[in-house]
Amino acid sequence: MPATSMPLSSRSVRCTRTPPFRIGLIGEDDLISLHQAGAVGDICGHWIDADGQLVNHPLNHRVIGLAPESLRDIDTVILPSGGLDKVPVLRAVLRLGVVDVLITDEQTAAAILAEKALA
Repeated sequence: MPATSMPLSSRSVRCTRTPPFRIGLIGEDDLISLHQAGAVGDICGHWIDADGQLVNHPLNHRVIGLAPESLRDIDTVILPSGGLDKVPVLRAVLRLGVVDVLITDEQTAAAILAEKALA
């Protein structure tokens, strides 16, 4: 079954303090250049900016996986993620419009909503 024909999918997001950085899969130079490119985090291994758009970065050209836009073809996409450090990337993914259900903690939800009220 192709990934996009699945009726349900659970995804995750990462910010720049997550394991790939801590264990050295993505180096300090990549981290610096991701920030310079405007990345706030990733979904499905694809690095996105605050508006949910892919950043122009070599790491995005090496990803083997489902493109974030392809998530629109899945009936229900669930994103379980929380923590105040993830607020920027969660807002970006919500702006992208590919998540149907966000499961998070109260503090993170309040921070996302507070940012939205200011926009």
